[in-house]
Amino acid sequence: MTDVFLTVCTVVGMVTLYTLVAGSLVVWVLRLLRRRRARLAGRLAGGAPMGIDRRARSWDELPEWVSQDREWAAAVVVLGSASIAERTAGHVDFAERQVDWTGLRRSADEWDLHARTLVEVADALAHARSYGPRNDQYPAQPVPDPSDRFHPAP
Repeated sequence: MTDVFLTVCTVVGMVTLYTLVAGSLVVWVLRLLRRRRARLAGRLAGGAPMGIDRRARSWDELPEWVSQDREWAAAVVVLGSASIAERTAGHVDFAERQVDWTGLRRSADEWDLHARTLVEVADALAHARSYGPRNDQYPAQPVPDPSDRFHPAP
């Protein structure tokens, strides 16, 4: 009799444990799907709209408004590149969309050439500076097709 009681208790315990684990897994998957669907719909999982006033707090949270502020977007894309993102994150105030350029340049002085170059490019893009020739000074010229026998190259 004791063996039967022990067997029944073991089976009931295993079924309870299985139900708890399976239920937790289902709830986790449903929450994950709801968050993904909300993000794709342009809203946060809590229901708040992801508009221009929502501020990112990390590189992964940058929303659509980045495309509306070209200088900020350019700086964010370059400073958020995988090779320097961890080092630059401390100089970027995501909530205010500002970069501590002075502090970032001081820190970058100790970095390798490639990282410093990325910081310089981000600074130039953020402040809409150009270091090369302007396109209007050198208009595009059509390139003749070498296979075109009716219009040979000069």
